Amino acid sequence: MTLSSATNAIGSRSDSDRAHRLTVALLALALFIGLASRLWMSSVMPLADTTEARYGEIVRVGLAHDFWLMPHASVTQPFFAKPPASTWLSMIAATAFGLSEGVLRLPSMLLMLAVAAICARLATRESGHVPGAGLWSACVVLLCPLGWVMAGAVMTDAVHLLAVVVAMAGATAVVAGDARARKLGRYVFWAALGAGALAKGLATIALAVLPVAAYGVVTRRPFALAREFLAPGPVLLAVAIALPWYIAAERAYPGFLGYFIVGEHFQRFLVPGWQGDRYGSAHREALGTIWLFAGVSIGPWLIALIALLVRRIRRPAQEAGSATATGAAWWACWILAPLLLFTFSRNIIWTYAATALPPLGIWLAVTLASTPWRPTAAAVTLVWAVALAFIAPLVARNVTEKSARTLLSQVPGVDPQFALPLVVPHGYRFSGAFYSQGRACVASSPAAEAACEAASGGKGLRIMELARARQMAAAGTGEIIATDARSALLLMPPRSGSPQ
Repeated sequence: MTLSSATNAIGSRSDSDRAHRLTVALLALALFIGLASRLWMSSVMPLADTTEARYGEIVRVGLAHDFWLMPHASVTQPFFAKPPASTWLSMIAATAFGLSEGVLRLPSMLLMLAVAAICARLATRESGHVPGAGLWSACVVLLCPLGWVMAGAVMTDAVHLLAVVVAMAGATAVVAGDARARKLGRYVFWAALGAGALAKGLATIALAVLPVAAYGVVTRRPFALAREFLAPGPVLLAVAIALPWYIAAERAYPGFLGYFIVGEHFQRFLVPGWQGDRYGSAHREALGTIWLFAGVSIGPWLIALIALLVRRIRRPAQEAGSATATGAAWWACWILAPLLLFTFSRNIIWTYAATALPPLGIWLAVTLASTPWRPTAAAVTLVWAVALAFIAPLVARNVTEKSARTLLSQVPGVDPQFALPLVVPHGYRFSGAFYSQGRACVASSPAAEAACEAASGGKGLRIMELARARQMAAAGTGEIIATDARSALLLMPPRSGSPQ
């Protein structure tokens, strides 16, 4: 090697090192800003109807009445729609730190950080330990719209996602590891499936098993792969983790398994507009909507995904260096399996695309970490994180308008002992129950709202439409205590001397 070529090589390595350092710094700052904005939102936002307030109320009822075996939507109504893993975590957090919005959301943040850490480790290994690959995967998972929302929401999806990711990390070791790694991977895979059965039931199991089965078909060795995974010890471990709770739940609540297995796992997805939902209503969407949800969930990385796919098609030789250690087929099966599973289902929501995000983040990380324009992509990621920080207050304001917290926070000033009848309309059904600590007559329907009003005898406090409250105040039959964007808290009859 001549002196000139050696100098050029050293200069090239120096430029590459600077690019890596700049990329890592930009990504770390983006991740900090994105997570800080999400933590701020988690601490200030109320629980809004319907999802967060529903699960928050389940936790409150569980703590108040020691419902540790089965989640309860109310004192008299067990909640058969989901297993208890996420509720247990929130109840434990609330027991340790007190019942508040930020505490209820803390488990989701920690679970999503665990998901990101596993993805970072997998991305680092798959890239051949390219600097920044782990940070790239963490940014894709945590700063995409769906990941950012899930990192601070009182829902079952974060624990479900972690179970799938742990299972697939174990499966990756079975598929691509040495003998020792394959043995450990089998136990990790099945232990995660057992825990996943306590997170979302058979759905968690299906979303981990299906990518493995698809990979076996694609590689033309389905039976050999099945034998690799179906070892008696690991399978029995999964059964030992999950089965005791299901047996105890059915014994304590006869009929639970029939509703949960048949209704929630099959009828929900196969029957359009399923009317058997005991706890809400099914979501009717057009066939294939999951792909639209996936695009929205990815956010700005959809552009990067399309650009990298086009680049790979046009320049396959140049892109060979960005291939993963396990192989593209493995990651493609993991990404596509959940989307294909829900393609023919109408009753879906956008969180059903969540299990496609981790493998997508890993694949993108391996590719982005090796591209010459990685500092530019990292700068764009930082801009996106700053945009999320500016979006956060707007989201918080919108959520506040969908919660009864603002209005019910004024009740103690008028009725410190909650002695007066308190009526909350069905539009604030779950947040009304949570923020009144179960003291309100909360309507589950317009008919139930009329019954609550009749039971109050025309006295006490009630939340009602703002225009109607103003009419009653003008007529002297009520006094407006507080208002939000759409409703008012009205006292009937008005206090003597109150302004009309």
